[in-house]
Amino acid sequence: LTTGAYAISVDNTSTTAVSRVSGASGFVIGNLKRNIASGTNSYTFTIGTATDYVPATLDFTNVSAGGYITMRTDTGKGTNYPAGLHASKLIGRNWTVTNGGIGTFSANLTCNYVNGELRGGAQLANLKGYKYSAGTTAFPSITMTASTAKFSGITSFSEFGLGECAGASLSNATTNVGCYGQSTGAVNITVSGASSPITYSWTGPNSFTSTNEDITGLAAGTYSVSVTDNAGCTASGSYLVTQPAAALSVSITSQTNVTCNGGSNGAATAAASGGTSPYAYSWNGTSTSASISSKPAGSYTVTVTDANSCTKSASATLIQPSALTPSATPGTITCFGGVTTVVVGATGGTSPYIGTGSFTHGAGSYSYTVTDANGCSATASGSLTATNSAIVVTATPDAAILCNGGSTSVTVGATGGTGPYSSGVGTFSNVAAGTHTYVVTDNAGCSGSATINVTQPAPIVVTGTLVTGSCSLNSATVQVSITGGTGPYSSSYTFNNAGTICTYTVTDSNQCTGSAVITQ
Repeated sequence: LTTGAYAISVDNTSTTAVSRVSGASGFVIGNLKRNIASGTNSYTFTIGTATDYVPATLDFTNVSAGGYITMRTDTGKGTNYPAGLHASKLIGRNWTVTNGGIGTFSANLTCNYVNGELRGGAQLANLKGYKYSAGTTAFPSITMTASTAKFSGITSFSEFGLGECAGASLSNATTNVGCYGQSTGAVNITVSGASSPITYSWTGPNSFTSTNEDITGLAAGTYSVSVTDNAGCTASGSYLVTQPAAALSVSITSQTNVTCNGGSNGAATAAASGGTSPYAYSWNGTSTSASISSKPAGSYTVTVTDANSCTKSASATLIQPSALTPSATPGTITCFGGVTTVVVGATGGTSPYIGTGSFTHGAGSYSYTVTDANGCSATASGSLTATNSAIVVTATPDAAILCNGGSTSVTVGATGGTGPYSSGVGTFSNVAAGTHTYVVTDNAGCSGSATINVTQPAPIVVTGTLVTGSCSLNSATVQVSITGGTGPYSSSYTFNNAGTICTYTVTDSNQCTGSAVITQ
């Protein structure tokens, strides 16, 4: 010490020497060393700055072994002021307490300060107390009044100070939900201006909670976080995770079914909505447009992928009619050369049909085409034969007609058909010359016919002219012309009783006669 008078103010007799005192004002501005007894005691240190000094009180509980402590106060924020507290918003002094051999203990430190030491607009309600010891900063519980700060629950000594929270700031990177209704959102935050370690408390929709710094697997909604650093300083933020306004959907807007069984003229068109455009289409993994065409019947699935890789599918089942199947049911041709009815019908396809009905057809091949309402066609074919063979009729004159105007008999026979014959066979007499048709009917009612021409000689025509002589004299020369009949001819003369007419009679080889009357 330099030469001069000194005054020391202590509150009990356990005061030890101080390192430096001011004789002018009588307060300690350096270290103040006090003996501490074991047990439970209270010690007050009057210590301050060059212009003022205020007491600091240590209340000990359960001191296991006595010793001493050294306390000092300094202006400003202290050597180890933590980053989490605002350097410009503090009480303008700090306290340093050093343990000198004291055993285990529990203590409360009450530090008094004077008006004007709240700086930078600091508020009592926002002040935090810190304790720095052995490289570690802690934030014990404090109770503030307008002139005191009480640090509670101290078990070791160090540097003590007060300050207002620096005000941590949050920055974020938000990942929105890509597909409506899913939980793929995320919020990543970065905290600056806070003292580690930092705790996080998240809340969100559907009772969401988390204590992680970054949150993932989020549904759309607003997520709020409260961040508390090691000083008890807090910061908060709210972040909106969005999703598309509507779920991706796809519908089949038009469909054209296959018109003919086995055809390939089916088509379908899909349209997407919701999600995030643009959309990509895929039909059964091949076609990439919104529409397909020229397709056979079957099931076709379209998958739409939006700009966020969300997918939605819809299916179109292209149907086709059952196969168009025509039928042609023929009747029976009983008689050779006859006809029957073929009944043409159809199933499947799409009614009504063109080409159905009843049709007349004879023996031989037939083919009928049926067309349905969609223009699909199919053909039914077959062939017809008569159940009976043809009736072959023979008509034979038994003898020639020898003389003109005579008659003969005709024998009619038949083969084929179904015997016995019911009519038309046998021998027919008195058949004059001319054309005759004979019809034979068999046991099945079928008929056959034969037409014959029965001939006869031409009539014998005799013309005579008297050349000389006289019929009356029974002696005459007559010039005779003969036609018809069948030569050779023979002739004879006859004369009437009057002798005025003579008759010239000609007989042919069949004994047919003709005559000429010659008048004298």
